[in-house]
Amino acid sequence: MRSRVSRAPAAANNFGARLRVLRRAKGLRQEDLAGGEYSGAYISMLESGRTRASMKALDHISRKLGIGVAELLGGVPQPNQAEARLEVARTLLAAEESERALQALAEVRDQELTPRQHVARLRLEGRAHLQLRNAKAAMPVLQRALLLAQQLKDNAEVAHVRNQLGLCCYYNAAHREAVQHHLACLEAIHRGEVRDAVLEFRVLSNLGNEHAALGEHPAAIGYYERALAMASDVVDHERLAGIHAGLAFAYTKQEDYEGAITHARTSFELYEQIGAKKTLPEIMNNLAYLYGKVGNNSRADALLVQAIDGARTNRNLYTLPHLILSRAELHKASDPDQARRLGREALAAAEAAEQREAILSARLFLAGMESDPTTARVAFDQCLSLARLNVPERERRVLEAHADWEQVHGDVRRAAKLLKEALHK
Repeated sequence: MRSRVSRAPAAANNFGARLRVLRRAKGLRQEDLAGGEYSGAYISMLESGRTRASMKALDHISRKLGIGVAELLGGVPQPNQAEARLEVARTLLAAEESERALQALAEVRDQELTPRQHVARLRLEGRAHLQLRNAKAAMPVLQRALLLAQQLKDNAEVAHVRNQLGLCCYYNAAHREAVQHHLACLEAIHRGEVRDAVLEFRVLSNLGNEHAALGEHPAAIGYYERALAMASDVVDHERLAGIHAGLAFAYTKQEDYEGAITHARTSFELYEQIGAKKTLPEIMNNLAYLYGKVGNNSRADALLVQAIDGARTNRNLYTLPHLILSRAELHKASDPDQARRLGREALAAAEAAEQREAILSARLFLAGMESDPTTARVAFDQCLSLARLNVPERERRVLEAHADWEQVHGDVRRAAKLLKEALHK
């Protein structure tokens, strides 16, 4: 039987209750505390424990209340300094302040820790590296944590560490190995060795991501739907938004565009609620692609214009060239001149951000827009050289794009030769 958890973690509930008391003591409404930088709805979510505050939000709220962040968080317990530092690291990780969490963990001396605290420290360090997308640094730390947890016969810690090791494998594109780790977690939960609905929810969504990466979309959908069935047990809006985004991707691959749009819109609404400004443009890009697929180009274009404005406002330079290129793709058939202009704009944005993959994507798009065979082939050759030099994993994509161009423009023999070369990459 699945364990049940409260509507939010205890730490989030305690913080929310404390925030409400402090706000009322100052005579402030939720809108006053939000102060234009956030919404009253966001403050309401914090007070009810439905979401966690980022470090930026904590700084803003503490300034509004006229207190320090430490006081806002309730201070640091003194009797056990090691446990106190671990708790500080947990708080920082919840706010995605990974570098600061690593600094806090570096201050913890091994001799101060019990064996179980040592496992917790290693797991927190691994989690911090994973937040920084540094799976290479996380892997040896988490392997040590797993060995120690197994020696202690602490099944709950073993499951938590395996979940993070699975994420390491996923980020390293070792998707089968990731599945093995997460299935082991799930089996431990089903055997009753671990009673943690939040962990089960996350493991199911991780398995969905991994099967999607493997191209096994029916399996991915199954795991995502099992995770959604638990959504009332667990408050994790960001993870829930990610599950809907994963379902949108899986349905897109199965060419069920209406189903994909439903989940993409839900994902967008959830990310918007939690104020995920950096993620929103990517979700809008995916939703625009789906609207284009069902022929609603005007809505797709309006979404992309909004997403581009948001990316520029929030200095999301990684996403910006991809968004502009999506607009170029959208106009490719209906307005080739506009598409070329947008393609050049995307290339300029990619070069300004020194994004090698985005530079290649923009150059490849512009090569495909050429009508003169000599000019086009020179452009595709330049793309191939660029791929071999900077992004070799995209070499096959360049060859396939060139083959498609040759097929459309009548040189079937050259297209076949390019496809044969692509198959060996």
